[in-house]
Amino acid sequence: MRRSVLALAPLLLLAGGCGPDLDIVRDSTFRGHVKVRNFHVARGVVVTVPSDFVVESAGPAVVEGFIRGEVGSGASIEIRVSTGDLIVLGGLQAGSGADGEEPGADGGPGGRVLLRADRGVIRARGPLEAGAGGDGAGRREEGRGELRVVSGAGGSGGDVSLAAPSVLIDSGAAAGDGGDGGAAWARCVALAPGAPNLVDSGADAPERTGADEPPAPTGVASATAGAGGAGGSVRVSGGALRIDGPLRAGTGGSVARASARGGNAASAALSKPGTGGDVSVRSEGLTEPASSWTLIPGDGGDAGLPADIMAEASARTAASASTRGGGDPGSVLVGAKTIAAGEGGDGGGVLAQSDAKARYGLGAPGQGSAPGQPVSKQAP
Repeated sequence: MRRSVLALAPLLLLAGGCGPDLDIVRDSTFRGHVKVRNFHVARGVVVTVPSDFVVESAGPAVVEGFIRGEVGSGASIEIRVSTGDLIVLGGLQAGSGADGEEPGADGGPGGRVLLRADRGVIRARGPLEAGAGGDGAGRREEGRGELRVVSGAGGSGGDVSLAAPSVLIDSGAAAGDGGDGGAAWARCVALAPGAPNLVDSGADAPERTGADEPPAPTGVASATAGAGGAGGSVRVSGGALRIDGPLRAGTGGSVARASARGGNAASAALSKPGTGGDVSVRSEGLTEPASSWTLIPGDGGDAGLPADIMAEASARTAASASTRGGGDPGSVLVGAKTIAAGEGGDGGGVLAQSDAKARYGLGAPGQGSAPGQPVSKQAP
């Protein structure tokens, strides 16, 4: 029996065993776990995925149209075939991760694309794209007393994974980039008795009027900028491989500015930028030399350009500012051998300033496969 899906409404199929053929011939929405005998998406059809979608097919699976995750859903797409071939003529695009909404909230991870054929061939003629990680939300807090502000981290980029006895890739595959971490601002200011501290997520906007005024005479301010998300990886394994399109790993997410102004003491710190993703290829019998492939590892994320002041702390008595350097680069692995690496991310400048002294330092730029170096400054 063959089941044709004509509805445009959301559809969820859960089956305890092998179901009928599933032939999607009109634009539809799917989510959940589908178990079928054969799977087919007709040419020109768009299947929208608002959350993770897993297809478990006993026989062949053919995607002539497109399966796309909703933006911000982080939806993954997984197709597993027990017997027969898995062919993608249209394209697969997982959902990007959601950006953090509340002050200091983390970004969501990007969706993955996973294809597996246990006894057949995977042939990808259309694009395979994992989702990018969402950006972390900034956080700004102004008030009195002890302020400790931590912004949101970026979500990790999704992976692309293909595994079968034979894998043929014509159009390439791209993993998701890591999301950027949010900026963090902490300010000790004089408030009227009983007034609440101000908290919002406008940390990436210009400072408010009066931000250059001397800070309150007492108080402690601490601001930590959230980490960048790791870039996704591309993994291909099979007994025989042919790779005509590029395989691109995701870039690590960057880290935004951290700024703290406190009456007595202040500290500003940058978390680690995201690591670049890897490209990993494993095969027992290569149909062509690896040197003819286009394999692109992910670069590490930046903590700003070295000349930029990214971590800035100012207080009366003591101040400290630090960066953990740029993000680590990803690698290209063919079998168990590493044959190339991406670029390391840059580490930004730091400034620590008290009434008695100012200390400034530069994070080293990423060069070749080396990440930027950590820097820490204290004053006095």
